[in-house]
Amino acid sequence: MNYFVRRQEDDYSRCDGMLHEIKARDSLYKVSRLYGIPLEDLMEKNPMTDVYNLTIGDKLCIPVKHVPYIIREGDTLDSVLERYGLPDFPGRKSADDAF
Repeated sequence: MNYFVRRQEDDYSRCDGMLHEIKARDSLYKVSRLYGIPLEDLMEKNPMTDVYNLTIGDKLCIPVKHVPYIIREGDTLDSVLERYGLPDFPGRKSADDAF
């Protein structure tokens, strides 16, 4: 009998980091190394996770302060700032001022 109760989608709104969706051959150890966080921190943020029964599609809360961004072809700093609704930062030089 499996006593593990799957999290409801609403539980993820409490994640103060980012979500990682489990893929084939993922383990908690592998995910902790991927994000550079201690395994203990990952387990603490996901107390309802059955570490011996990860299922593809399960989501884990990753306790990170800065969410990594993977650059896509055609990205510019301006387009990324606009996409995420972030303000420009003070002291930034325009491309024209770079040379």
